[in-house]
Amino acid sequence: MVSKIRKNPSPAGPKPTPAAEGTPAPAPPDQIAFLNKFANDTIEYNNCTFDPTTLVVDCESRGRYAVNPPLTGQDIVCRVGSVNGTPRLINCTSQEPLQAIYYEIPS
Repeated sequence: MVSKIRKNPSPAGPKPTPAAEGTPAPAPPDQIAFLNKFANDTIEYNNCTFDPTTLVVDCESRGRYAVNPPLTGQDIVCRVGSVNGTPRLINCTSQEPLQAIYYEIPS
């Protein structure tokens, strides 16, 4: 299955700043190249909680992450992707506006 990754539309108003707490998880500028790093890996996804106030993604036993840039919008859902039991990426989506961003978890 081939999926297209679109650039995020610019939200109106000031952009939120990354959280001061949690492990920094930046969004690679080339999302496709980043995902291609995992082309031969099996990624196990687990749901996380995104706090729109603190801008932290809480993945319980898999860690807390300060995603950068934080996703804005409504109905934000995040999940952590692990390879061989090690968290390697976070995927967050929103419904309004429709967006998807992948974040890299530093090793």
